[in-house]
Amino acid sequence: MLSIILALKLTLAATDNVQVPTSHPNNLILDSSLAKIALGYGGRELRVFHEIGYSVFSFDSDQKEQIYKSLQSQFGTSKVCLDLVKRPAFNPNDFYWPNMYHPRAVRADLAWI
Repeated sequence: MLSIILALKLTLAATDNVQVPTSHPNNLILDSSLAKIALGYGGRELRVFHEIGYSVFSFDSDQKEQIYKSLQSQFGTSKVCLDLVKRPAFNPNDFYWPNMYHPRAVRADLAWI
């Protein structure tokens, strides 16, 4: 039993050092009014959010940063943003979650979504 706990702790310690990218390697989120400009840069529209007036565009990964800086300097930060990686900001909705040691020890809340 002790060896299982030790192996689990070593596995969790190893996963703590994993570098997670902060943004999608190809995608930018743009105001829908910039759609024609993005298409002119060679972007491909992946998804449109009509409710909020934004679209997700995919670009070549080697050009994304340059396009991002160019559009942001022309139109400002409110119209151009990176497609950021987010983590859930809530605990599981189980009433007894605070009393459960083992699921919290293996960080099961990260897989709860």
